[in-house]
Amino acid sequence: MSYLSAFRVVVESVEDACLLRVGGELDAASAPDLSMHLRGASRDAGTTLVDLANVSFIDSAGLRVLLDESAAAAEIGHVVFVVRPSAVVRRLIDITDSSGALAVVPASGDLSLLRGHA
Repeated sequence: MSYLSAFRVVVESVEDACLLRVGGELDAASAPDLSMHLRGASRDAGTTLVDLANVSFIDSAGLRVLLDESAAAAEIGHVVFVVRPSAVVRRLIDITDSSGALAVVPASGDLSLLRGHA
C-alpha cells in the first residue's frame, strides 16, 4: 500500500457542523474506522459533512457505512452530507442507485444548500 492509498480521516469543526475529510482507500479494512468517526461526529454535531474528494477507492463496505450512518443520524434528527465525492465514489453511488439514500453535494455543488442544516 502506498502513502497515497493509505486511509485517513481528518476531523474539523466548521461552525455548528463537523467536517470529516476522508482520503485513501475506503474498503472493508477501513470502513470500521470511518464508522467510528461518523458515529462520534453525529453524536457531537447536528450536521456532519463527509468530504470524499480524496478517496481513491471505495467498495461496498465503505458505501454501507455511509448509508448506515446517514440513516442512524437521521433517526436522531441529524444529517450527514456526502460532500465532493471523488469520481470513484460518485460511480459507486450511481451504479448502486444509492443517491436517494444519501445527501450528496457534488464537487461543483452549491454549498449554500447546507446552511439550512448546519
